[in-house]
Amino acid sequence: MIVTCQVLLYCVTVEFIELLGGPDGEIQPEIYRIKAFQVDANELEQVLCGHNGADVDDSEEDSRAYRKISVGIYRENYEDRWETIGLGITDYYQ
Repeated sequence: MIVTCQVLLYCVTVEFIELLGGPDGEIQPEIYRIKAFQVDANELEQVLCGHNGADVDDSEEDSRAYRKISVGIYRENYEDRWETIGLGITDYYQ
């Protein structure tokens, strides 16, 4: 998995990192070579499902947890875009 954003991190161990801001935010993360907050919500879901497979927790309308790849997405103010993406260690959502 490749995730890029313009953030300087120091040597620390992180089990989960959440990037907020949505389409208008200063942080615009990329995952699997697409801008997570700029693409259509359905397109991001398709890309994540392609890497994750069918093991997705979509029990809540405004969030998804992709268990195999340990990626979560959330939205509150947009219907057509995701505004938060979280990345966890292996098996974070298990």
